[in-house]
Amino acid sequence: MKYLAILTASLALLIPTINAQQPSSPPPPASPTPGKTAEASAFSGSSATNSEVEVFLIIAISGVAGTVLLWWRYADLESQRKLTHETIRLMVEKGIPIPPEMFADRSSLRLGVINITTSLGFLAFCLISHDEFWRELWGVGLIGLAIGIGYIIVWKKSNGNLS
Repeated sequence: MKYLAILTASLALLIPTINAQQPSSPPPPASPTPGKTAEASAFSGSSATNSEVEVFLIIAISGVAGTVLLWWRYADLESQRKLTHETIRLMVEKGIPIPPEMFADRSSLRLGVINITTSLGFLAFCLISHDEFWRELWGVGLIGLAIGIGYIIVWKKSNGNLS
């Protein structure tokens, strides 16, 4: 999570720099060249506006950072899995009984809590936002909330706490 905070902070520092580099007035519209339609010349000669550059940078940096974080998490989980299997193998070789807690699934509880808290944060953001676009998206937060509740129900059922 600290990497995500660093990424967000660096992105917040980068966007004002890009805004300062963009010209304040838009360039004059390109005139159609012979043999091209007006739409084709508009796409070939258009320059990106500040908001388009910001959106592109946010999507690109988020995509790269997300990919790196997913790969890092997968590598961490794989090393934990190997360590658990090695521990179980050594316990079996030495004749030590394996406690059932080693096989307990806590991932459903963890995913449920993460989904619920993230959704509540998104709901709060949408409801206190002054932008009409975000205020209309509050229902999207209910999807994650329902998924989180589902994970917690699965965790309770798998532990035998819910009949």
